[in-house]
Amino acid sequence: MKPKLTYLLALTFLFLFSGSVYGGVFDKKDEKVGLFCLPEGYFSIDIKEKTVKVFSIHEDKKLTETHKIIKETGIYIMSENKTKTRQYFIDRHTYEDKHIIWINLVTRDEEGKIDKDFRIKCIVGDKKF
Repeated sequence: MKPKLTYLLALTFLFLFSGSVYGGVFDKKDEKVGLFCLPEGYFSIDIKEKTVKVFSIHEDKKLTETHKIIKETGIYIMSENKTKTRQYFIDRHTYEDKHIIWINLVTRDEEGKIDKDFRIKCIVGDKKF
């Protein structure tokens, strides 16, 4: 095979299959994604409205927190509540399989210092939440 043709075929396959390897959960700007995360509860992440809503894990599924998305990169989404005592760092890309992502939860004390920093394993639900 000619070197130019080999190079062209390699680029074609790289272009076609790169999305399946590096594609994330939050690909579209107007998307809503539902997550189930223990022990935190249910998350509704609305990329268009720039909000993260957390619902109770109990039977009432009551809204417990609303966070504003304050920063987005190609790697993560950062949200913060109004009191600035809790922040979520939501990975845009999946781990382990297509249905599991991680959220880092950071809580702060009254002086603004980090009190807790831990990871939460979440299952991705219906993107039309």
